[in-house]
Amino acid sequence: LIAGIAFGRQALARVDAVSEASREIMAGDFSRRLPLSGTGDEFDRLADSVNAMLGRIEYLMENLRAVGDEIAHDLRSPLARLRETLELALREPDPAQTEAAIGEAVSQADAALALCGAILRLSQIETGARRASFTGIDLSRLLTRLAETYETVAEEGGYDFTATIAPDLAIAGDAALLNQLFANLIENAMTHAGVGARIGLLARRQPGSGSNGATVEVRITDDGPGIPAIRRSEAMRRFGRLDRARHAAGHGMGLPLAAAIADLHDATFALEDTEPTRAQPGLTVVLRFPANLTLRRS
Repeated sequence: LIAGIAFGRQALARVDAVSEASREIMAGDFSRRLPLSGTGDEFDRLADSVNAMLGRIEYLMENLRAVGDEIAHDLRSPLARLRETLELALREPDPAQTEAAIGEAVSQADAALALCGAILRLSQIETGARRASFTGIDLSRLLTRLAETYETVAEEGGYDFTATIAPDLAIAGDAALLNQLFANLIENAMTHAGVGARIGLLARRQPGSGSNGATVEVRITDDGPGIPAIRRSEAMRRFGRLDRARHAAGHGMGLPLAAAIADLHDATFALEDTEPTRAQPGLTVVLRFPANLTLRRS
């Protein structure tokens, strides 16, 4: 009887501790965690799993707050300029000036809508809703068509663009999203590497080793200023824009959107220096997709 009472009180004490921690979490303290006794028993294993879940929730909440602040910041400027443009148009008696002001207002409204559209696309991709449209993709053909398009763009813009694409590269995926992924990365390289930069596209098959299957590796390289290793996580964050990119067009959604599309396709996404020994090391985006040669290509 005494042993039963002791065990019961011990269990109730741990339940009370969990209840107290839960109340603090519900009150807004997301850094709070369930207490562990250190015995490694069932209560500790359950608390450890719940603490891991709370850690993930805390990260998502902090990310949500940061994204909300940056959405407000990024929308504030175009909306303020839009209001100012329309106010000036109301005061301007010259019809030609009024027409020009209305055209500028439309452009600013389009910029705000483009930001909202990028956020919605990213949210849709992160939910995994597009997996239902996955088919066998001939990645070699998709990249070849994309390269032909950007060869013309690069020539007109003053870039040196080269593409080396191995034949018969096949993966499972969504062709429209993959096209957007690689187009975003090539355009991002052109924007930030500067006019005259060398942009490269390399696609090849990598054999598997051990339990790891074969992969399809795609590299997009440039010889621009690159991104320092300590700032790459900032560049990957939604609306994350490094100092030199803040005056360029865009909202800092290119890399996060590309990474989300890669994750949807079970691909790894990494940023590396193109040539670490150079003063301008450049940037290489490395993607590795699971190779799938059994699916019918489309």
